[in-house]
Amino acid sequence: SESILVDQVDMFHIADEQDKNHLFYGLLLGLIESSQLKAGSKSVEELRSDLMQCLMKLPLKCKLGDETVEQHIKSRMVQEESNTSSIEDKLELYSQLMRNATGDDCYEGGALEVKLFAQLMNVTVALYDKEDDMLTRVEYIAAKGGDRPIIHLFRIPTNVQRRSGSLNPP
Repeated sequence: SESILVDQVDMFHIADEQDKNHLFYGLLLGLIESSQLKAGSKSVEELRSDLMQCLMKLPLKCKLGDETVEQHIKSRMVQEESNTSSIEDKLELYSQLMRNATGDDCYEGGALEVKLFAQLMNVTVALYDKEDDMLTRVEYIAAKGGDRPIIHLFRIPTNVQRRSGSLNPP
C-alpha cells in the first residue's frame, strides 16, 4: 500500500459533527479540483440523487467492490431488518433515505456511495486511512478506461471532527 505524510495534504474543513453530507462535499470538491466539474454546478442533493438513480438501475447481483448491491444494502439496512421486507423494498427505502440531505432520516454516505461515485463519474478513487502522521492507501477503485482523474479521500473515524483531504499525487 502507498503511504504519504499528512503534511503533504491540503486539508479542508467541510462539515461539522452533525452534518451527514461530509463524504458528498469531499466527492464534489474532488471533482472540482480535478477539473471534472465547475464549482457550483452540482449540489449535494443532486449528487445524492444521481448516485441513487444509478444504484436503482443496477441488478442486485452486480458487484461493487467485493460485495454485490444486495450485500451492501443488507449491511447498511441492519436496523430496518425484518422478515417481511424484501431486498427490493430495502433497496427502495435505502435509496429514499440516501436522497435526504437534511433531517433525522438523512443517511451518511459510505463505501457503497464511493463505489457508485467512481462508476458514475468514471473517476478513480483512492481511499486513505490516517495512522499517526501518515496516510496509508487502503483502497483503490479504478475507473474504466485509461487516463482518468484520481480523487483522493481519507477516512477519519466518526467521533473525530470531519475533514476531507485533497491529495496532490507525488
